[in-house]
This record gives sequence, C-alpha cells and structure tokens, in this order.
Amino acid sequence: MGKVAIFNKEAAMQAGMLLSHTCNGSDEAIAECKADRTTDPEYLEWLQEESMTIVIPTIDGAICNADMLTDELIETQGNDWGFFGRILKPWLEENNISYDQV
Repeated sequence: MGKVAIFNKEAAMQAGMLLSHTCNGSDEAIAECKADRTTDPEYLEWLQEESMTIVIPTIDGAICNADMLTDELIETQGNDWGFFGRILKPWLEENNISYDQV
C-alpha cells in the first residue's frame, strides 16, 4: 500500500490548481472488457465511471486522481516516485502550500 498526500483545496486552487473529471477507462478498454465475457462486472463498471482529477496548469496539464476528504481537504496518492513526488509535491512547495504525506 502506498502513501497518501493531503492538502488544502482552497490554497491549491488559489495557486492555480484545477479540479476536473475524467473517465476511468478509455473507450477501447471499455469495449475490450465488454467483449471479454470473463471480465469482472465491477471492474467494467469502474472503467465506465468518472473520477475527480487534479490539473496543474503550469506543468502542461499534469493530471492525477483525487478524493475530497472534506470540503477543505483533498487526498491523492502520495508516493515519492509517482505524480506526487515528481510533480505535485514540488508545485505545492513552490506555492507554500502545506501537505501531510502519510
């Protein structure tokens, strides 16, 4: 299990972060799963759902999935080797936005 990162939504939005939604699976992946009768129906359902994503416009539209913990806090994967460590963590630090990485 990886780490998670938690930070203040309002502070990040004031610094330029955007929240968007994107489908979990591509049209091609969804079609393949529908054709494969052994696919777990819950997985197919998940592929067809949308997830909230974080967009950092200063990094040419870098995106990662996020969850709202409360109206004020956002949680995302917080591994140092992934999106958080390579892109989001430096951006948060650059914009003086505090975060917890647990």
